[in-house]
Amino acid sequence: MRFFSIFFLIICLSSCDKKKSTSSNQNLDALDNDSISISEKYYKEGLEYYDNGDLEKAKESYKLAIDSCVSKNFNVHYKYFSDLFGIYLSKNEYGDAIASIKDFEQLDVQPKIDKMKLAYAAYIAAYSGSSSFTEALDYTAKLYQISEETNDSSYKIHAIFNESSIYHKLGDNKKAFNVLNDLRNSNSNFSSSELSFITGDLGMYKFYEGDFKGAIDNYSTSLFFYKKSKIQSRTDNIAVQYANIAEAYIELNNLEKAAVYLDSFRQLDQGKVDNKRRRNVFKYELRLLKASKSDNKRIESLVDKITLDQEKFYSERYNKDLEYLSEEKEKSETLLIENQQAELDRLALRNNFILIISILIIGLLVALFFVFKQRRDNEIKALRDQQRLLRAQMNPHFIFNVLSNIQNLLRNDSKAASRFITKFSRLLRKVLENSMQNYVAVVEEVEVLTNYLELQKLRFPKLFIYDFKLDERLNDEMISIPPMLIQPFVENAIEHGFKGINYTGEIKIELIFTTENKRFLSCFISDNGKGHTHVNNEDKKSASVQLISDFIKKSTGSSIETNYLDLDQKTGTLITFQIPIQ
Repeated sequence: MRFFSIFFLIICLSSCDKKKSTSSNQNLDALDNDSISISEKYYKEGLEYYDNGDLEKAKESYKLAIDSCVSKNFNVHYKYFSDLFGIYLSKNEYGDAIASIKDFEQLDVQPKIDKMKLAYAAYIAAYSGSSSFTEALDYTAKLYQISEETNDSSYKIHAIFNESSIYHKLGDNKKAFNVLNDLRNSNSNFSSSELSFITGDLGMYKFYEGDFKGAIDNYSTSLFFYKKSKIQSRTDNIAVQYANIAEAYIELNNLEKAAVYLDSFRQLDQGKVDNKRRRNVFKYELRLLKASKSDNKRIESLVDKITLDQEKFYSERYNKDLEYLSEEKEKSETLLIENQQAELDRLALRNNFILIISILIIGLLVALFFVFKQRRDNEIKALRDQQRLLRAQMNPHFIFNVLSNIQNLLRNDSKAASRFITKFSRLLRKVLENSMQNYVAVVEEVEVLTNYLELQKLRFPKLFIYDFKLDERLNDEMISIPPMLIQPFVENAIEHGFKGINYTGEIKIELIFTTENKRFLSCFISDNGKGHTHVNNEDKKSASVQLISDFIKKSTGSSIETNYLDLDQKTGTLITFQIPIQ
């Protein structure tokens, strides 16, 4: 009796594993994670039922896992579907199997191309198992075509392999052999496991055609690649080829070599060999004795040998099961002792709980006193730091330069000079007014920054442009922020970032709510200047920037982040920090 290679979805499995890194773009949102936890619960229940042999309950759990999963991730749905589909095939429930494929096709999962390939492979298995070979061949053609379009060699091999198997089931062994032989000759990059499957079945087709030498050649090649492969059923597959080669040598009446391969079969770990294989090899040994015209004593000796082998096999399995049960009993006893000790420890801790709580309450009261005192001291210090910051904001050098530019402008354009004098006076007035307040309205702060930027444009007419982006909610709510936190960073961009550039600089100021926590407003200041190298140099940090950094750290608990706007070119600057609001 020849043994078929078990090939269904093995290639698909390896293909999916390779794609997990790409198809798992797989940062799922919170709802997705919750749904996966629920579906995983049902799936694990199904695995337990399956391990216990209760396939009906396993099916129901797998169905619940599929129904409760709203994830769009292909790999999540793949394992649920494949395990449910596998039960349908094992129970020959092909109608339910096909219905499950149709349901799987309706799922909105990504990537869709992987879903289609798996569905086609499943249709092949279901229709082939139910002897609907015409439909099975149609889906092998579809799977082959989509594999060609996506350059997926794994599924392509799967399609051709199943096409060959279907022709064999239809009784056309010659065509089955040709299809599989063309596959083997079309590609030199097969893995050892793929070659072992292909050559094994080629040997089987040769055997059916009566070409026993050709069968032995292919069986031997398959045996060679099975020995090189690392598939889980490696020992059983090696046993298959030993048995097949021995059978072919019996047909050739080469009894000596047949005996060698049967002996090699017996040298394998019989615990890893399927019992059906062992029964068939026993039949081959009987045929070998009959062909060699052995007397009854040799036959009886063989029977005794097989009986002893069986007894040894079941004895070893019994001992392994007994050893496993002993280990489980020991673990249970150890766990019971640990639980009892844990209960004793819990009671001991409870006796000390009241004393510890009393000490903690006293300590907490003392700590609260110091916390409130520290908070008051910090508020006073923060106010002082803010006042120092405001006094440092108006750079005297900047004021001198502005006045100088206004003076020059008076000579050439008195109207323009008048407008900028007005802007400058407003800026000075606003700075003085804001220096007396801890918080000012956002619109007022934007007005101050606008006046400042317009005055800078007076100094540098064509150097830069600017833009503000404000959260829409700032227009509907009366929101205030500490004054003069943004101006020093804008000044750095103009004085340092745009220094020596030969293009128009751009400054963008963005104030938005980035989280549901409305205690802070996120500020983003970006420029397309030379980069933020100067910002990272502590020696070159202005006093105002350092004061702002300290203020932000104390008031929000976060730090100011400085990054390149263009990381590849290391140009531009992006300043990000949180601003407290009220």
